Amino acid sequence: MNKHCIEGKEPLNNFKHALKIMRITLFFLFFCILFSSADNSYSQEFTIKSKTASIKEVCKEIEKSSDFIFVFSDNSEKVLEKKVNVEANSKNVREILDAVLSETGLTYKIFDKQIVIYESTKAAPSKTVEEANVVTLQQPAKRQITGKVVDVQGQPVIGANILETGTTNGTVTDIDGFFSLSIEKNATLHISYIGYLAQEVNTAGESTFLISLQEDMQSLEELVVIGYGTRTQRDITTAISNIGSETINKSITMSAENAMQGTMSGVQVSGTTGNPMGRPTIRIRGTNTWGVSDPLYVVDGIPITEMGAGIEGEHARIQDVRGPLNIMTMIDPNDIESISVLKDASAAAIYGVRAANGVVLITTKKGRQDKPSVDFSSRFGIQNITQELDWLSTPEYTRFVQDVFASDPERNLNEANIGRFDPSSPRYLGNSPTYNWEDAVRNKNAATQDYSVKVSGGTDNTDYYVSLGYSDTEGTVLVNTLQRYSGAVKINTKINDWIRTGINYRLVNAAGKAAPDDYFDLIRSAPWQPIYAAEGIPGYNGYAYAVGGIQPDGSYANQKLYGAGTRINEVGRSNTNDQRYDSWRNMGNIYLELTPLKGLTLRGTVSLDRYITTRYTFSDYDANGFDYTSGDPRALGGGKSVGSYGERDTHNNNLVQELMMNYANRFGEHSFDFLFNFSNQKYDAKYRITSTEYMTTKKDYLRNLGGERNYTSVGSEQLRWALQGYLFRVGYNFAHTYYLDATVRRDGSARFAPENRWGTFPSLSAAWRLKSESFMEDILWIDDLKLRTGWGQLGNQEVRDMAYLSAISKAPHYAMGNTTQNDRPSSGAFYEGATIFGIPNRDLTWEKTETFNIGFDSQLFRGLSLSAEYYYKKTHGILQAIDIPPSVGVVETPVANVAKVQNQGIEITANWQSKIGQLNYAVGANLTTTANKVLETYKHIPTSGGTVEEGHSMFYHKAYKVAGIFQTDAEAQEWMQKYEDVNYISGKVGAGDFYFQDLRGAPKEDGQFYSEGADGKIDSYDMIDIGKSIPGYFYGINLNAEYKGFDCSVQFSGVGDVIKYNRIKALTFMPTEGDNVTKIVYNAWTPENPQNEYPRLVFGDPAANLRYSDFFFESGAYFRLQNIQIGYTLPQSVYNASKNYIRNIRIFIGASNLFTITPYTGLDPESDAYPAPQTLFMGLTAKF
Repeated sequence: MNKHCIEGKEPLNNFKHALKIMRITLFFLFFCILFSSADNSYSQEFTIKSKTASIKEVCKEIEKSSDFIFVFSDNSEKVLEKKVNVEANSKNVREILDAVLSETGLTYKIFDKQIVIYESTKAAPSKTVEEANVVTLQQPAKRQITGKVVDVQGQPVIGANILETGTTNGTVTDIDGFFSLSIEKNATLHISYIGYLAQEVNTAGESTFLISLQEDMQSLEELVVIGYGTRTQRDITTAISNIGSETINKSITMSAENAMQGTMSGVQVSGTTGNPMGRPTIRIRGTNTWGVSDPLYVVDGIPITEMGAGIEGEHARIQDVRGPLNIMTMIDPNDIESISVLKDASAAAIYGVRAANGVVLITTKKGRQDKPSVDFSSRFGIQNITQELDWLSTPEYTRFVQDVFASDPERNLNEANIGRFDPSSPRYLGNSPTYNWEDAVRNKNAATQDYSVKVSGGTDNTDYYVSLGYSDTEGTVLVNTLQRYSGAVKINTKINDWIRTGINYRLVNAAGKAAPDDYFDLIRSAPWQPIYAAEGIPGYNGYAYAVGGIQPDGSYANQKLYGAGTRINEVGRSNTNDQRYDSWRNMGNIYLELTPLKGLTLRGTVSLDRYITTRYTFSDYDANGFDYTSGDPRALGGGKSVGSYGERDTHNNNLVQELMMNYANRFGEHSFDFLFNFSNQKYDAKYRITSTEYMTTKKDYLRNLGGERNYTSVGSEQLRWALQGYLFRVGYNFAHTYYLDATVRRDGSARFAPENRWGTFPSLSAAWRLKSESFMEDILWIDDLKLRTGWGQLGNQEVRDMAYLSAISKAPHYAMGNTTQNDRPSSGAFYEGATIFGIPNRDLTWEKTETFNIGFDSQLFRGLSLSAEYYYKKTHGILQAIDIPPSVGVVETPVANVAKVQNQGIEITANWQSKIGQLNYAVGANLTTTANKVLETYKHIPTSGGTVEEGHSMFYHKAYKVAGIFQTDAEAQEWMQKYEDVNYISGKVGAGDFYFQDLRGAPKEDGQFYSEGADGKIDSYDMIDIGKSIPGYFYGINLNAEYKGFDCSVQFSGVGDVIKYNRIKALTFMPTEGDNVTKIVYNAWTPENPQNEYPRLVFGDPAANLRYSDFFFESGAYFRLQNIQIGYTLPQSVYNASKNYIRNIRIFIGASNLFTITPYTGLDPESDAYPAPQTLFMGLTAKF
């Protein structure tokens, strides 16, 4: 077996799979091209001029000029001698034969290159053979026309496309809008230009034309989902970002969240990795709180709620119960029509206490009133971690350790390492092989594939949409996989003129294996530690043990086999033990809609989101040898068990009931829109876990729970809350020029004490469409301009459940006396105790966020869309832990609504669309800046380890600042006579060590936490703000082009004004006796390599050179080619050849994460724990 395989799957198999997919795709392409070429053969044009030639002679003339071969039936010979006059200019074979064989009683069929002429079964008027049939197919003479193309103001349109329909004959207008073209008699012209509606012009009887193009307002008329409805783009008064299915489909991950990265202003997506189960981090216009900052997701009107996703996720137990599976991967991106992000309070206030961090609205596709269509899509790709670290080999590492010990002769070796680095010892490791842990941990050429079939259509009264999908993605690290099967049905039907109903249902199964926690931690094992079992290397299941395990004499050896630095063999453990997740999700809603009066809509909806995730865990006791912390497995399960097994079921139930009344009407130039909504949401979650230490088989299909009570355990927990809300929204606009929207949401949450459950969240927004004003009519370069502003309040209900109550924990036990209990002599009698779980706070309520924004949306120069906006957000009532003495004896620290944070910045979005000949192109970019600042904390006390402090960005990086490196021992002694560094070990500090800046000292006044200015002492007070963890700005750039069926899209994303702790540097630039290091250690200061950047490396680190300092921080800015895709859509001739059973076929190839430009020297500026992989893919979409 290949030792680098993952679960027995060789990487070569993925290449074979890729080649198979490529062969199928190429065959399909060849088949389509064959159709295309055949159609092109039939369209070959001939010019024939012949008088009194027989039909057979005309056929022979065609044979000479083409690859066609004529075959004649026996009963057609006499008629073939008939004489005809033929005059054909540039006509294809069908046109000629149709004319020549007319009124002869003969017909024909074309089989590829063979044409068969035979007697028709239909009677035809017969003529004698001698009668000459005059066939004239002469090309009509062309005529010259001229014209001018202008806009509605009479200004010339430069570069407009003028095309004679049905041909490739065309031209473009000049700088004055004029054109001249030679066309056939009675031809029709097609006139088009970016930003204008295309026109068809009949030229019959005219030779001079003045053509006026109307502005294309489609982009302004596009519908945008706003929550409880839609609006046209031009009528939006709030801050909303939106992407459609075209953009979503370009993302190749299993979760549609990643499609938002770099494509929306104000929306930061980070933490994308190669883990298909991974959860990216979404932040909308900054980070509002140090509690829960995730936005609310709403899928087809269902607010998504998940156990462990809110404040309860702070508890490690609940976080573990939540599991690693991102539930958003359980919505097939192929089914999504659009994603809208509500960014300000005036947009998001309709969701009240859940909307403080923004709202992500996901709308799935539905059927159209059209004939049935079938859409098929497929994609296959391979992905790899391409980042490499320059590790030391075994000989290099042993020499490195020898040099480090030489720098500190007083240092004693770890007992387990005695002789390991001594070339004269039989235990010397320097001659051992070098084992490549980086290679072993990676899943090379990890396959990713996705297939989807959708059937949709509709009539005047009913539309339907049905989809099936399958996706399978292997992670790029160890055993990490995710498979998804999905199905969806959406039906809307009109029962009569005033009753409409519909159902939307989605069933998804996702199953897979989670990745180990930290990729970097897996690859830093000692280079001499074996990965795979071999002769002389004990192991199990093909992998090497880390300890001796069970010995021939029956004893268990738990000593590390390869020195003190021996690490857990995670490769062996992960491939031997088994932990799988299996999740089923039922999601849907049903509605009834009444329209008893014009403009009045009543709608009742019931929605349910229910999913169950089961974790199956089997630990093979023979795998204990991979882990030096596991111990003798015979101590478990009575000594006869082969392993332990557990199942954990996590249930989530989210029921939403809504009643909506909407009245929208227009009276002259006045448009009104009134909305009332009542919602009732009930949520409950629970988990049950059962396990046993006693298993008699390792076969997965025979695993079950049971055994003696001593070896089994059962546990459970449940959560529940409810939310009710009333929504009132009023919208008004006058002549699509002046807009005003007001919203009031009142919510009651069961998470708070009864007297504080209800809250009111108002918002107000307005817009002025200046382009509609008369004074803007003469400004021709402005096609549309709208100013808008908004204000509102939002809430965040993510606080501890029932924190207003004081729970009693009966978990503690205590012993009293000296009686003997079982096998514990004189241990005393055990009694059940009790403790207060937490101090109640009945005043606790939701965090509130107040927002203000002002900006404009514009369309300029008939191709440029430009929007800019300033936003300001202030969150107050943030929950902060209140410090109390440990002697109080409570389990949980009390919290109160005391802190404040602000975010402000600007958003700019620009898109340019144009056309050069047949080349359509678009260039887009967006930029968002974020300035985060903590305004107030509890009694002004810094929290979160001091990284949340008034006047600073939240979670700033706090560290010492390096001042320099001592170049001589004398320099070190002179410095230490002036300063005291509390981290220095006296007598051990010298040349090559860091010295640090003295910037602050102990507080001198009440209410201070430090004092500014040097105090002669280097201590924790000198740890200062060295940079932000929240990026100061992020951006995206998008390029798109189309030319004659080919299309190309390129997407870039990036962040800036952020620093990152380089954990790779911190854990590889260090002296060790086991964990491997990179060649960065060769940069260390030595007498032979004196410099002022890297300190010396010495065991014990007496100068604390490796303390938390700016030496380990780097810029986390990056510029990444996120996605590139090139496609080709087959020409219309292919579809004609299939009699239009095939409507569209597109073939594409692409890549993601092709390169990243960054000053960061770790693995990935987004994630060192699981770097983003590079993916190469290909695919096909078809419509039937």
